[in-house]
Amino acid sequence: GLEQAMTTSIKTRLDKLVARKVITAAQEKSLLSRVSARVVQAVNQKGLPFMRPRFGGKLPTPPGLQMPPAYAPAPAAPPVA
Repeated sequence: GLEQAMTTSIKTRLDKLVARKVITAAQEKSLLSRVSARVVQAVNQKGLPFMRPRFGGKLPTPPGLQMPPAYAPAPAAPPVA
């Protein structure tokens, strides 16, 4: 069902990368086995544990990602010559 559809979609994309010689067939096989295991895990997990709010009701910021304040203006575009 769902697992097969997700895995087939990923395999199609990996096949295109192999055809364009971006990755090797061995790399495709390795990636596909790792992805398949993660798909099974994701489909069978209950709820969304990564979305649980922390203390104070704020969502955690992923490591290495700095979130700008919501009120900060977007940087100005450089002038066009």
